[in-house]
Amino acid sequence: KMEETTTETFEDKLEKVKSIIKFYPDFPKKGVNFLDYFSILYRPAETRILHELVIEKIEKFYEGKEDKFNAVVGLESRGFFLGLVISQHFNIPFVPIRKKGKLPGECICKTYGTEYSEDAVEIQKGSVDTSSRVIIVDDLLATGGTLKVA
Repeated sequence: KMEETTTETFEDKLEKVKSIIKFYPDFPKKGVNFLDYFSILYRPAETRILHELVIEKIEKFYEGKEDKFNAVVGLESRGFFLGLVISQHFNIPFVPIRKKGKLPGECICKTYGTEYSEDAVEIQKGSVDTSSRVIIVDDLLATGGTLKVA
């Protein structure tokens, strides 16, 4: 008797991942809806599916394009999880952007406003330059403040 094999579509996998990510209304303050990306990290099989989805999306986006990225920038701290996976898959450098005062050495600092407050982030000087083509990774996009400053 032959066993049936099923293949999940991109959308099936995405729905599986989305069903695991927890939602917290009014966190960290009233009016903000927080998606807890950490909740998927407790489930290794689904974390692997998330990694596959991200890699697949990036590969499709850059398919046939000449100008490909040559570094991955991860925004503190949740952008580090996916950023490292992406940089390892494509065998390119991972560059962290962290909150002010968390990186050693000479850094470039930028301030920005969020839905909660004003903040500052830093990147180590020389980790990217004007010839760098980077993918910037974070866990979610709320106001876009961190992404814009990155």
